[in-house]
Amino acid sequence: MVERRDSGFTLTELLIVTVVVGIVAAVLAAVFSVIVRTTPTTAARVDDSRSLLGITTYFPEDVSSTPRKPTSTPGPEWDISPTASSGCVGGTVGENLLKLRWSETTSSTITYEASYRYVDDSGWRIKRVSCANDGTGTFINLTAELPDATTSPVTVALVTDTAINEIIGAQMSITTLQGDTIRVDATSNSLNQTLSTIPVVTTTSTTSTTSTTSTVLNLPPTAAAVAMTAVAGDITTYTLPINDPETGPLTVEFQNAPGGWNPSAIGDVMTFQSNSSDLGSFTFQYRVLDNAPQYNIDGWLDIVVTIDTTTTTTTTTTTTTTTTIPCSASFVSVVPNPVQNEPKNNGSNNTISRLSVPVTVTISRSGNCSDLRLEYRRETGGSLESDTFGGGSVVVLQSLASQRWEDGSRVLTLRDAGTNVTFATSTLVVT
Repeated sequence: MVERRDSGFTLTELLIVTVVVGIVAAVLAAVFSVIVRTTPTTAARVDDSRSLLGITTYFPEDVSSTPRKPTSTPGPEWDISPTASSGCVGGTVGENLLKLRWSETTSSTITYEASYRYVDDSGWRIKRVSCANDGTGTFINLTAELPDATTSPVTVALVTDTAINEIIGAQMSITTLQGDTIRVDATSNSLNQTLSTIPVVTTTSTTSTTSTTSTVLNLPPTAAAVAMTAVAGDITTYTLPINDPETGPLTVEFQNAPGGWNPSAIGDVMTFQSNSSDLGSFTFQYRVLDNAPQYNIDGWLDIVVTIDTTTTTTTTTTTTTTTTIPCSASFVSVVPNPVQNEPKNNGSNNTISRLSVPVTVTISRSGNCSDLRLEYRRETGGSLESDTFGGGSVVVLQSLASQRWEDGSRVLTLRDAGTNVTFATSTLVVT
């Protein structure tokens, strides 16, 4: 009979296995601890995304609209003085980071101002204050909460082209509460410039970088000398032979005009009144100025006027009719939709709270939409509120403690405040 023994582990083997398992567990615990400490929280990532969206929505478009200026005289178009006013009624709050100013001409000329300001509003953040023709400022919160202003978390620098000594854009750098850096570069795309670029937007954070570059060519204006006749003492109008290939606005200047004539020009139509005693040939000069100074027509051109009191001169007047294209607008997207409220308050009305995230409303528009508004009521029976689109196509409904939204379907309306015409409606569902 063969005797069988039960086999098993020796004490030495068990001790070796225990030591190896302990070493592996210690290494894994250390690695996991490092990962947990270095991974940004969900709230931090949401704040960084909110700041990135707010800045890249408005900053490149505002800089693109601002005309280039000589580096020696930036003027009110490019103002980075911390104490500069916003230029809008009620809009001078906090510290100025960058104030931009530009004009747009359709049936009339409208001057826009956009001031990026660092404001302590229940936490430091960047606000955009904008208005038209020095009117009442419209405030938009662009970022989540940022570090205290004393740490200089936001810097703005003007970008210059040393070859032509001009300001061609601006750069904004933002340090978030988590220590991430967001940088936005934008370039002027003024139509008054001979060589400009569509905004070059470079957004730098821990996760994304985008850039776009394009080139638009602008040609100098043309003009020629003038020989004409006039009747002594009459008001004379004459269409000057000037032209801008891009059909942009031109400025006409005069020099050496006879006493009392006072020539002036609106567009290409010159007007003057000779003296009743004038007789013979008179010569004065004019020149045409493009809004890009380095591309003005060099020198002055002669205007020779022959006056004969015995001759009746037929004066040709050119009438220009400007047709204003009516505004047309429609919704493209409302994102996110539906959107949740943050945890409700403990008060009696627990169906009203701030939005958990900003809501971006994007539209398409054409024609003269300078009075276009996005109208809405945040609560049932509440007051009607509105946001302007300025020259853009996006409005961001911010997540602010001061702006509480009631659960339910909130109607969004696109309306022309000037004509009171409603173009479209959409619904934002708040849950």
